[in-house]
Amino acid sequence: MLDTSPPPRRDQFLKEHRYECARTFLEMIANVAKDQTVQYLLTMIDDILQEDRSRVEIFHEYARKENTTVWRLFLPLLNRQDPFIVNQAGRIIAKLACWSNETMEGADLHFFLAFLKEQLRMQNNEYKQATARCLQMLLRVEEYRQAYATVDGITTILNALSANNNFQIQYQLIFCLWCMTFNPDLAEKMNK
Repeated sequence: MLDTSPPPRRDQFLKEHRYECARTFLEMIANVAKDQTVQYLLTMIDDILQEDRSRVEIFHEYARKENTTVWRLFLPLLNRQDPFIVNQAGRIIAKLACWSNETMEGADLHFFLAFLKEQLRMQNNEYKQATARCLQMLLRVEEYRQAYATVDGITTILNALSANNNFQIQYQLIFCLWCMTFNPDLAEKMNK
């Protein structure tokens, strides 16, 4: 239904069945072992969110009703072995963190930022551009800029810039540094 319907019909379905859609997606992801199926489900979620940013609230509302956080539902996917699943989960987490009024905090934020730093450091990471895109989104938010600076994120970006990256990744990382300068204290530290 969701993957074959035209956007207006899909939008109506998601409005009428918010909780059921989130529950179905997340239960299938948690209980299906086949990587190909999980890849497909995550791609569908990413497409749904990309089509309408306000849909991040579908997953936040579901998590609240289940007495958990959306982070507890998606962060474990970053530990999977399949790099596509890990990349898609990272993209979704960044969207959930940036497009909602509910910000990621504490240990969940620290874990995600450490994950992004490690992805930037990895040699031959075929998803480095997607990692940089996640950072571009996150670093537009002041709370995330401050948190990334406290985990030595600026140094990680600078080290990644000095690595042999293509022009697109260099542009994205420079954009990340530019975002960091929106905080006057961080800009002053970077200037030294």
